[in-house]
Amino acid sequence: MSTFNEMDTIVLNALGASTEHLSRLSAMGIATKQAIAALGNAKTLTAMAGIDETAATNIMAWASIDLENDTTNESQTAAMSYLPQETPFEIAPLSSYNSLMDKARAQNEINVAREAEVSTVYGRLSEAPTDANEIYNFGRILSMMMEPALDKINSGESITSEASKLLSITEAYFKKAIEMFNGFGRARIMYAYVLCMQKRFKETIDIVEPALSLQEGGQDWMTAAYWYLFAKASVGDTYSYASEVYEKFKSYAAPGSREARFVQNTLVHYFE
Repeated sequence: MSTFNEMDTIVLNALGASTEHLSRLSAMGIATKQAIAALGNAKTLTAMAGIDETAATNIMAWASIDLENDTTNESQTAAMSYLPQETPFEIAPLSSYNSLMDKARAQNEINVAREAEVSTVYGRLSEAPTDANEIYNFGRILSMMMEPALDKINSGESITSEASKLLSITEAYFKKAIEMFNGFGRARIMYAYVLCMQKRFKETIDIVEPALSLQEGGQDWMTAAYWYLFAKASVGDTYSYASEVYEKFKSYAAPGSREARFVQNTLVHYFE
């Protein structure tokens, strides 16, 4: 998980953000001045981190200074330079994935602890290349390996073309699994996670909403609802069906759980 650098932490503390506030933001992939600015307004910052409105207003003013005065800001340019690729589905040789991973690894864009699992899951896929579950499983392990790259995108940083290619391959595997079985809830949930981390919220909603037909209150339903509500809040659509999902999510959230904290710290500010 990315965290704020030392200088930004000092400034944010002085402006009224506590260590707990910063931890909440970091947990959501917001850990740079530019990422705060990308939230757009103090109300959103207050809702996501629990910072009081006066402090949030001052923080947003600080975060926006470089964006207003320095159009060549490196992080801003990097964030603008990332565009998702579109890759057709293909089970390529493992060596082609390894070549991309080698270059992404050099830039700390993959979780190296997952590399061995990629090879293992690919072995099962190669034995059953038309099995929707194995296609999903390979997309899932790729998405888990690509978490550092997703964190970078979510924080407004650029990633290498190799990491971008790996993410597009990940998406292609999820798309194929869903194409083969439209009711594949877990494929929709993991695909929604990958999209949401890239702040592609409208696509997230389209992909994950059908997964809300899963058994209500179950673990998969709660995860689907989590990403659905996160995306809906991010685009400002908290009405009708989204509001119904919120009420159900809130009622099913166990006290002290991640879901309950999500309701208390974030969703309540959008849906109530």
